[in-house]
Amino acid sequence: MSHEEILRLQLKWINHLQTLQNKPVLIKGLPPGEDTPADVLPMKSMTFHGHKWNFYKDTWAQLKEPYFTRSILQCEIVFDPDTLIWEHMKEEYEKLTETLNLLKIPYMLTYSGGKGCHLHIFFDMHTSIPEELFDRAKKVDYDITEAVRIYLFRYIVGQAKIDLVKLKIDLPKITFQVQSMGSQIRDFGTMRAGGFCKTLIKKVPDHQPETPLPLVFPDKVELWTIPEMHKDVLIQKIEEGIIGQVEYNKEIPKNITGIGRRLSDKC
Repeated sequence: MSHEEILRLQLKWINHLQTLQNKPVLIKGLPPGEDTPADVLPMKSMTFHGHKWNFYKDTWAQLKEPYFTRSILQCEIVFDPDTLIWEHMKEEYEKLTETLNLLKIPYMLTYSGGKGCHLHIFFDMHTSIPEELFDRAKKVDYDITEAVRIYLFRYIVGQAKIDLVKLKIDLPKITFQVQSMGSQIRDFGTMRAGGFCKTLIKKVPDHQPETPLPLVFPDKVELWTIPEMHKDVLIQKIEEGIIGQVEYNKEIPKNITGIGRRLSDKC
């Protein structure tokens, strides 16, 4: 598949992702260590830098090859294992996907094109949380999205009984905050050496692929509607978080800027 065709599919995919949140989806055009190609832009142009995070709509016209990474959505849970032992990942992911199927939680299983597989869950946050809480949280600078991701991540891990130490899950991909630039993940069509790229798969292969897998993009994003059984617990945790944020804000001198926000309860 040509770079032009992959870019067309990437644009269709990321346009759909942007409909799931108001915050702009950012992309990084080039992997670390690569120089920006001389023909990407006129010499005096400052609208694109391949190693920076850019709003994809601002820089898309300058891309000549598939982008490297995109920002993880606020309503997205990403399992990104760093283990180098394929058997460990396969064993734990089998428990994870079996549990997700049992709980009827939609997910996307992908091969990253490298040493492991990513698993993505997109959820509908507004079905269980009153808008009034979002308004209160915004006034005091409390990140509801981070709190919900952490709660749901813990719930899924507990139900699946997976070993996070064995998987070496990249937790900052769960705990990033809305006020920050976020966290980035390789996306469908991201290229690697040897023709490998990130692609949708149905199950974890028995062994790490030695040849590139066919590139498959998702047809749609199915959102997980958070069950009512979680509503009261989530609301309580958010209420506690808002109260904690208010107290934290009181401790920061008003004439000092650049102080980080109160960190939510981490994974």
